Amino acid sequence: MKPNKLLSEYCENGSGLEIIKRYFEGLYYNDILELSNDDLLNMTETGRERVLMSIFIKRYIYPQYSISPYNHTSTTAFCNMDKAGQISSSCYKGATWGTRMNIVDLVNEMKVIPQVYNRLDLSNNNLLSVDIKYLVDLIETKDIKINTLILNGNRFQCNKNEYVDLFIKIIDAVDCCIIIDNPIASIDSKDTLFQKLTIERVNKLIWIPKKYFYGKEWQICISQDLWDITESTHIKFYQSNIY
Repeated sequence: MKPNKLLSEYCENGSGLEIIKRYFEGLYYNDILELSNDDLLNMTETGRERVLMSIFIKRYIYPQYSISPYNHTSTTAFCNMDKAGQISSSCYKGATWGTRMNIVDLVNEMKVIPQVYNRLDLSNNNLLSVDIKYLVDLIETKDIKINTLILNGNRFQCNKNEYVDLFIKIIDAVDCCIIIDNPIASIDSKDTLFQKLTIERVNKLIWIPKKYFYGKEWQICISQDLWDITESTHIKFYQSNIY
C-alpha cells in the first residue's frame, strides 16, 4: 500500500494527517523504508507538520514492517541527533529566539517515537538547571534509550538538592554523560553532585577538560578512591571519536 493511500483512508475519519499527504505522492513503503526518522521529519516545513509526521511514523512506519527500535538491523534502530547550538532554554518558551527550538518542544517531539539514540548532542545551548527536569522526562520515557548524552557548554548547576537528584537520574540512565564546561563540572559541585558519585557513576561521567586533566587539580573535587577510575575513564574518552 502507498503511504498516501493509507493517509487518505485515515483522513476520512477526520484526522489532521491529511496535511502531510502531499509528501508521499507517488511513493510506496519500500521507497521510504531506508529513510531515517530525521529524513522524514526534515521534509516537513512547519512545526505542526513535524508533529504529524512523527505520529505517522510511530503509527504506520514501525507497524507495517514490524520495526522495533531495539532491532539492530533496522535503519531507524539507532541514530545520532545533533542539536548543538540549536536549542533554547525552557525559560524562553514562547519567546522569539531566532530559529532555535525550545527544549520543551524538542523533548515532546522526541517522546512521540520510541528510539535508541547512540548519541544525543545538546552542547552549547546555554541550557539552565531548570531544564534538567525535561531531560529526565525524556530518559524516563518508555522505550527511549540514550547511550551518550553530550551536555558540554551549557549552564547547569547543582546548587539545589532537586537538581542534584535529577542529574543523578540522568547519569544512571545513560552510558556516558559529558558535562565539560558547565558550572556543575567544577569545585562548586564538591559538596553536592560529586558527593553522590560512585564507581559506577564515575565510569560514565566526563567532566574534566583535557587541558586541565594532567595537572590533577580536579582531584580535590572528588573522593580519593575515585581518582583511578576517573583518570582511566577520561583517558579512554580523550582517545575516542567523541572527543
